[in-house]
Amino acid sequence: MGELSKSRILITGGAGFLSQHLCNKALKKYDLEKVFLLDVNPNFNNFLDLPKGKIDYFQADINDAEIIESLIKKINPTHVFHNAAVINHRLNFEELENSIRSNFFGTFNLLSALKNIKLKCLLFTSTSEVYGDNSLPFREDLLLKPTSPYSISKASTEMLVRNFSIENNLPYVIVRPFNMYGEGQSNNMLIPYLFNSIIKNETINVTKGEQTRDSNYVGNICDGILMAVSTEIAKGHVINLCSGFELSVKDLVKKIIAISGFNAKVNYGAIPYRKNEIWRMFGDNSKSEELINWKPLIGLDKGLLQTFKWYQRNVKD
Repeated sequence: MGELSKSRILITGGAGFLSQHLCNKALKKYDLEKVFLLDVNPNFNNFLDLPKGKIDYFQADINDAEIIESLIKKINPTHVFHNAAVINHRLNFEELENSIRSNFFGTFNLLSALKNIKLKCLLFTSTSEVYGDNSLPFREDLLLKPTSPYSISKASTEMLVRNFSIENNLPYVIVRPFNMYGEGQSNNMLIPYLFNSIIKNETINVTKGEQTRDSNYVGNICDGILMAVSTEIAKGHVINLCSGFELSVKDLVKKIIAISGFNAKVNYGAIPYRKNEIWRMFGDNSKSEELINWKPLIGLDKGLLQTFKWYQRNVKD
């Protein structure tokens, strides 16, 4: 677990939810030389109050190959955590071009720059959505069946990362996180939407809630990511980061209301299901246990409670 000590790590999508949590955990866990956060957003909302001494923030577009190549040469990272992505979960193929441009070709720009330095490991963050409507539980060796512009772009980018890395001798690992939640997540995701609505005493509008999901506290996901890049035998592999358990959205809503201790009005069925709805989703984490000795340490109830307390402190009525 000491491989990251004295490292210079680059995190793309650095202003985002996962990236800030990953940066925070890496700084606490390892004696890093430097952390470089790269994001297209010129405004860095430091919602976790990350220490500024060992962090450099660069505003740049991953689609600009020339800038990315220049930046990689300048910072010369030892490890790269590639989290940057355009996210669109809906079946809207007008958005496919934008997703492919940023997620696929943006990754190609990054890979092209990385082949010219001595990199210890590239970690590509994919998504559980690449499985689509598939055999349960989702295992890493299943045929992928992506159903949205986002998941299509992620599945194709996985193939790009694997083949480009093999061709150019780049050490890499791919992770597929399942349904993350935690402090500071965008309100357009289900769990923060629920917490915000409860705290503001607003009516909750959701689907009928029959679909199931495998929800994971972001701290667990960050542990898995750091263990994956620190484990030599993980290189060249695809690894699920999941709890291995499913819970219906309706039961999740009930659990969150109970944890909050608040009364809340819920309109089930107020929002229609997506046309490309994945009805059941949960993963098999046996590979992560065997390969990198990872399984979630923070259970759903504890993770939701920690997250709710953060929103209580930070959400204004």
